[in-house]
Amino acid sequence: MLRTQIYLPERQLRILKKKAAEEDISVSELIRVKLDESLVRSDVQNLKKRENIGKWLNRVAKKVSFKGAPKDLAKNMDRYLYDKDFR
Repeated sequence: MLRTQIYLPERQLRILKKKAAEEDISVSELIRVKLDESLVRSDVQNLKKRENIGKWLNRVAKKVSFKGAPKDLAKNMDRYLYDKDFR
């Protein structure tokens, strides 16, 4: 563990001390616990956003029409895009 120093408004420190006393832990431990909870919650929210983006991409992909596209498009994509065969 590394030591660090932070500045807190009196009100925040007063609340932290009260909460730490209620939970019978140090203020430092309370800060670590609350910070971990906040970081985990943030990670979960970011994961949900990424999942939502994935769902959106799937919806968009389903709307795209590939009518008239060559049957071997995936296999020969470089040839169609760059008029070259990179194999």
